[in-house]
Amino acid sequence: MPDPRLPATIRTVGDHLRKYRVENGLTQAEVAEDIGVTATALGQWEANKRTPSERFLTRITSFLSSEPLAVAHLEAAGEVHHC
Repeated sequence: MPDPRLPATIRTVGDHLRKYRVENGLTQAEVAEDIGVTATALGQWEANKRTPSERFLTRITSFLSSEPLAVAHLEAAGEVHHC
C-alpha cells in the first residue's frame, strides 16, 4: 500500500521535496534549515500553495543532488536554470 504521506504523482518541486523528506525520515524543520527557509515556507511548497523563487530553486537542487531523477525532472520542467 502506498505511503499516504507521499504525493500520488510527483509533478512539482514541492512534491519532490516531500518525497525526499519523508523517505529519508526528515522533518520539515530539518529540511528548511538546510535550505535556509522557514518550516512554514517549506510546508507551503510541499502543499503546492506556493512556488520557491529562483534563489531557493538553486538551494533545493543542491539539497536534492543525491536524487538525480528529481533534479533531472526539475531541469526538464524548466524550473532550474544553471548559470
